[in-house]
Order: sequence, then C-alpha cells, then structure tokens
Amino acid sequence: MSERIFSVDVNRDPSTNYNDLSAVNFTGRNFYLHKDGSTSKNISTDPQKLPSLGTWHILPSSLSAQFSNSNSNNEELMETAISQGDQAVTIYLHGSGSTRVTRALFYNVISGMNFHTIAADYRGYGDSTGQATENGLNDDANTIYNYAKSKAGSKPIIVWSHSMGTAVATRLVAELSDKGTPPLALILSAPFNNLHDVFYYTAYAQSNPLRFVPWFDKLISVSMDRAGLEMATDKNIARVKCPIFIMHAADDVIVPIQLTKKVVDAARQANKTGNYYEIKPERGLGHRSVQLAEEVPIKIRKFLDDIKHKTLGFF
Repeated sequence: MSERIFSVDVNRDPSTNYNDLSAVNFTGRNFYLHKDGSTSKNISTDPQKLPSLGTWHILPSSLSAQFSNSNSNNEELMETAISQGDQAVTIYLHGSGSTRVTRALFYNVISGMNFHTIAADYRGYGDSTGQATENGLNDDANTIYNYAKSKAGSKPIIVWSHSMGTAVATRLVAELSDKGTPPLALILSAPFNNLHDVFYYTAYAQSNPLRFVPWFDKLISVSMDRAGLEMATDKNIARVKCPIFIMHAADDVIVPIQLTKKVVDAARQANKTGNYYEIKPERGLGHRSVQLAEEVPIKIRKFLDDIKHKTLGFF
C-alpha cells in the first residue's frame, strides 16, 4: 500500500539531470540538503547525514537577472540572498506523482510573484536517498523548513503544497504551531481530508467490485493502520495557527472535490481564518494544473495583503 501511495517507482528516473533548471524561467541552483541541516553540491554518503534531499532554490524575479545558472561562485551568493531584501520565502511540498523537476512550470508562478522558492524531493523521490514513509516525509518537511528558516532570518515563510504534499504541509505547520512558531501562511492546493477517504472515493475504489462488500471499508482502515498511514489533514488543520488558503478544481478526478470540501469544513469548524477558491470544471484544469490558473497569483496576493492588513476573515 505504501508503494501505491508514494508512487516511488514512478518518481525515480535515473536519466533525469537534476542540475538542469532550463525549464524554469528564473535563475536557480540544485543542491542537496541533509538530515543534519548541512548542504552540498552532491548526494552525501555519510550515514549521519542521510537522507540526502535533492533541492532546488529558484530566485525571485527581481533577483534572477543578477545571477547566472552556470556560475558556481554565484551559488553561495544565491543562498545569502535568501536573507536579503524583502522577498518572502516559499517552501513548496509536491504531491506523490511529482518530483522537483516536474513542477518547474509552477516555480515560474511563485518566482514571478517575486518569492524565493525552495522545492525539495522527499526521501525516495527524484534522486533523494531513503525510502518514503509518512513519518519520514514529515521529518523531511521539517528539515526543509528548518533550512529555509535558518537562511531567511526574520523574513516571512509561506508553506505552499499540492495534493499529497498538502497533508505533509498541514502536519508540518500544525507541529510548528504547537511550538508557537507557525509560518506566515499555509497554502493547500487540491487537499484531501485523509488517506482512508482518498482510497475509498477515488476512481480506483469506485471501480473495485469489493467496494460493495460490507467489510471493504474496514479492509482499507486495517491496511492503512498496518502501513502506518493516515495523513489526517482534517484533524491536523485544527492545530494550525496561521491563515490558510485552499484551492481546488471542480473537475479533479484524482482528488475528488468533496474531499477538499471536508478540509474546508474542518477549517470552518475550528474557526480558522482563510479563503477557499474553487475553479469551475469547464476550465479543464483538473488535478495537475489547478495551480497554473492565471488568476492564482492575484488571489494569493490578495490573501497575503489581507494578512498584512489584518482584514482576513474566517472560512
């Protein structure tokens, strides 16, 4: 079951050149972030540093022209630039069918909004070492956040996520909130309430003849318990202590929209501040392109402005 959730075989392509950022319109760098918080230009083989997470840092549009992808001396300056200026830092946590390479077009959106983008592959994804588990992904999200925070200083951090990444992001932000250190904002694109319902309501389950057997639901629950899988965003969101923006495309067949609405309902019941934006089905954006809707930057800027001016309402 874990293999199906994390799609690890799909996301390990040995022919991928992770140093090639040509699909991104803005300047960036590839590096490896290790468990102990250190970084390097290559994957670490030191057991004390594993897992080693493949990571991209894309510069905001206002800084991109000042640097060159091909100049290695610029990489330290790029890292230093995270703490300089007034550009916010965005951590992007991708879904189960993605790597940091496959979301290159979306980084153009974030950097085009003049944000730094930190996008890393969890363990078992891309060229990152290790094996994916729910707790392992949570550890990786904390490693990524701690790196960004250590470089950003007092600058605001936004946690942006998609699909499975929304569960990772919500748990991360819930834990940060428990410590009294939440980020500026949490953005959830195509979130689901929990993994049990994803399995029960997706096309795979709908076409399974066992779905009509009384014990089918119990089978899903037992299988997930044994695999240590939950990803309960509907529970974790109650602990989040920062504004939340939720978006979804109504024609999404991978994460049905009723599962996103359960997340919205959980946020409402917990009296969370934030916005919900639903994209009409006739636009055909589906699951993978919801974040590429042309109005998304406008919606997010309005959301962030409302946070700044303390005019953001409840769900």
